[in-house]
Amino acid sequence: AMVVSGGDIGDSTGGAPSKLLGSVDAARRRGQLVNEESELDELAVVNTVVENRVLVVVDDKKDKGAASILSRLTSLLNDAFDSDISVDTYSPSSNIPIGGKNAQTAIIFASSLNDRSSLESLLGRILKRTAPVGGGSVGMPPSHVLIVSALGTERTNKMPYSMQNLFGGKLDKLGEIERGIGAISRSRIAGKQSPLDYTVVKFGDVASDDNKGGGDEDTIAIQPGDVLDGEIGP
Repeated sequence: AMVVSGGDIGDSTGGAPSKLLGSVDAARRRGQLVNEESELDELAVVNTVVENRVLVVVDDKKDKGAASILSRLTSLLNDAFDSDISVDTYSPSSNIPIGGKNAQTAIIFASSLNDRSSLESLLGRILKRTAPVGGGSVGMPPSHVLIVSALGTERTNKMPYSMQNLFGGKLDKLGEIERGIGAISRSRIAGKQSPLDYTVVKFGDVASDDNKGGGDEDTIAIQPGDVLDGEIGP
């Protein structure tokens, strides 16, 4: 069985949040920014070539289940689109490209970051537009950020999540990161900064092969908020 809670889905416009993980509205607004000239450190975008690219930030040493989730997610993305999806993976401590390598979406594993300030620093780099090189076009940073978090960040006063949060406040830190992406999205300045949609997805722990249950392994449970319990099976 697979247990997933959709923690939050929103955008930087203040309007109704998008219901689609692919951020269709962000893609539309991304296209409108082509040939637009904005102020401050934002540059004009000319003849931007759209490529199906996803940037992933994860430290699989901190999150042992990340590799399984990422492998399955990559497979699902390639099945969903006619053209191949380029997936570039970086650890938080590596030299992550400024501008997010022109990816449409950045997937960030919250467990790989230290705290909310780490997220703010990371997005400050990823969301920055890059100047043209050798006559090329100005880079376009991701318009959508997906935060991969954990169940229980809104239920730290209830078992078993209170025990998980007892030492080091693990779930409290993840909750701060979840709230951080919402604040960053809402703080984007229209006309001066690229708009940003975001999604928070909370997964259960990844079960090992030895812990697989005897039920229907294709069963999946998805609900909004932080309401589900259980594992996702390998």
